[in-house]
Amino acid sequence: MINRTILISICLLLTGCSSIGPHQIKLDRNRYNDVIQDTNNEQLLMNIVRLRYVEPVTNLKLTNVTSSYTFNPSLSTAGTGLAFTTAGSGAPASAGSSMVKTLNIDPGLQYLDTPTISYAPVEGSVFAEDMMSPLKLYKVHLLAYGGISDPQVVMRLVFQNIDDMDNASSASSEKMRSLPDYKKYYRFVDKLTYLIDHHGVTIRLKKINDNSVWSLIFSPAYSHSSEVHDIKEMLHIKDKSKNEIILSDVYLETKQNNVVFVRMRSLY
Repeated sequence: MINRTILISICLLLTGCSSIGPHQIKLDRNRYNDVIQDTNNEQLLMNIVRLRYVEPVTNLKLTNVTSSYTFNPSLSTAGTGLAFTTAGSGAPASAGSSMVKTLNIDPGLQYLDTPTISYAPVEGSVFAEDMMSPLKLYKVHLLAYGGISDPQVVMRLVFQNIDDMDNASSASSEKMRSLPDYKKYYRFVDKLTYLIDHHGVTIRLKKINDNSVWSLIFSPAYSHSSEVHDIKEMLHIKDKSKNEIILSDVYLETKQNNVVFVRMRSLY
């Protein structure tokens, strides 16, 4: 009876330990996430080095990660019985014999982790076009309001020039032949950032002739400030009474005199 009770208890214990799903998610999810992020950064850094030496860039996209876990507990038993005699010679075996019973319990455990990882090369004409095409203003708007909240980082990173203010465009060349021009552009960015931080300007995304443009709307409290005056001077806005400036990355067929053309940088 005791041996049977021990056997049942061990079986119940092994069965209760067989559910590893929640514990495995806690162990592996962040590890997979960290590894994917680290390898993406390494791939990006490698492509930056390739660009520096005018070599083609390649990307290998991680499309799917499927991990399967198998946990199989097992238990095998073997019992033996041996009779021996303790009575004198010639006595019946049943009179002076005893039985020794043994029970051998052999627990087993099998654990398998079988991840399946899928890759897809990102290449061809579509990839080259995506790399070389300038960014769109509406995507920059999503970047500014959905991820990077620092306007200086966004303005210095993705704009090539605004009107005649150049954002160090020559610095992106593999062989820079002249010192980049950026000081006037940086002054513009500093003044615009000041207005953003003090709620003196609101940047909105709107449509003009089915084109997405940026609308810079100055608040009444700052409409006559030196920062707004300097920004209008830098952008050659003739009508200083306007409290809105339109930034567009396409040439608009409009008679408005507050539209300023901007050129965006590409991912390349």
